[in-house]
Amino acid sequence: MLLEGFRKITLATGVPSMSITKNGITFNKAAVIKMDKAQSIFLFLNSSEKKIAIQKCDPEADGAVPFYKETSGYIAAKINNGDFIHTVSKMMDWQLDRAGYKCLGDAYPEEGVMIFDLSSAVEI
Repeated sequence: MLLEGFRKITLATGVPSMSITKNGITFNKAAVIKMDKAQSIFLFLNSSEKKIAIQKCDPEADGAVPFYKETSGYIAAKINNGDFIHTVSKMMDWQLDRAGYKCLGDAYPEEGVMIFDLSSAVEI
């Protein structure tokens, strides 16, 4: 096969990012596209390294978190879990009632994973 050894690349405008506010965690269009518009993800937190990771998964998998929903042409994903938002806010010593934070993600398409380093987040 002519393309043996190649991996198809899906281009997205912009850099994948995640924003955290008191209202939820939002993943931008680039993040959703680089996650292949996954319907569900596993959500991971590494407290010692202050990182969040997401991994594409089957919607029926135990612990699956709803991610992207096809809606009126708007491509983004949001997680509205107050307990998780509180955990991240406390871990980072953020006052989310005053400001939100945004950080860029690193995509690992072979594993269906994206990692966000919260220590590099900037106030928005």
